[in-house]
Amino acid sequence: PIVPIVSSPRRRCTAVASVLAEKTGASLGIDDRLCEMDFGRWEGLRWDDVDRAALDQWAADPLHFRPPGGESASMLLERVAAFVADRAWQPLVIVTHGGVIRAMLALQDGDPAAMLRPPPAPGSMTLLPGVCNLRPSTTQQPESRATTNARAPVVSPPSNPESGALPCPSSMPTCR
Repeated sequence: PIVPIVSSPRRRCTAVASVLAEKTGASLGIDDRLCEMDFGRWEGLRWDDVDRAALDQWAADPLHFRPPGGESASMLLERVAAFVADRAWQPLVIVTHGGVIRAMLALQDGDPAAMLRPPPAPGSMTLLPGVCNLRPSTTQQPESRATTNARAPVVSPPSNPESGALPCPSSMPTCR
């Protein structure tokens, strides 16, 4: 069966998702909850250009510190948990960003600190076996969702989506 594709609305994701949808005939949906973490006024800055004291505050509490005008990692986890609660029962291909993928893995592990793991490589695929069993502490899932044994491929777009390359070769050497 053809599995639906859901993408972050960011161009680097929709470019990849559109190619996948076109090549497979899958439906394509966009979900704002799949956007990368919002770094607020830090967005687009080089790390050297961010105030050192603010970076030290973030390093002291990486899950709860919120960049000015942005969101904390905990807020990202809540946003992704809401997506999971709505869609985890459905087999999907998800095209999104490293932070969102880390949030999904942290939810799967039941450990918010897993958000601090290194991000997946750009253009890679991460398989979330048993993604239907994700149980964010802030949501309730019907019992019927927990019995599904689906796998959800989550694709991180390549650094340069204009390259036309698909996100993961058929051999999937970067799958985890």
